[in-house]
Amino acid sequence: MTLFEQLTNDLKDAMRAGNTLKRDVMRSLITMVKNEAIAHKCSAIDMTDEMILAVIKRAKKQRDDASVQYKDGGRVDLAQKEAEEAEIIARYLPEQMSEDAIVAIIDTVIKEVGTDKKNFGIIMKRVMTQTRGQADGAVVKRLVDEKLV
Repeated sequence: MTLFEQLTNDLKDAMRAGNTLKRDVMRSLITMVKNEAIAHKCSAIDMTDEMILAVIKRAKKQRDDASVQYKDGGRVDLAQKEAEEAEIIARYLPEQMSEDAIVAIIDTVIKEVGTDKKNFGIIMKRVMTQTRGQADGAVVKRLVDEKLV
């Protein structure tokens, strides 16, 4: 089963169960996937799981950012709703690597490339390639910065 099929099946399940929050989140994700498919001039069914995962990551990041902004603005109710939506979306993302595992990859790459600050971009690119979506870029950046200091 492709990721798009899983999204549509989960939408149907949420509708049957009467779960309005999950239903709305699933509709939003499916719409984002379809819009991305239009941008790539293909159908949503033809999109690869990697392309759909990129859309899902973007949607989760949007919810996380909105939650922080609502908290800063004193709207705890809306911040909670955004956080709940982000939690539903996170179920479709691959499990994130631990910081220890990321540090091990960083150490290996630094041994190959060197500890010079000029190599920051090269190190980031290699680490992000090796983690393949299982590590948040901000976490990787922070850990690489700590190693290069």
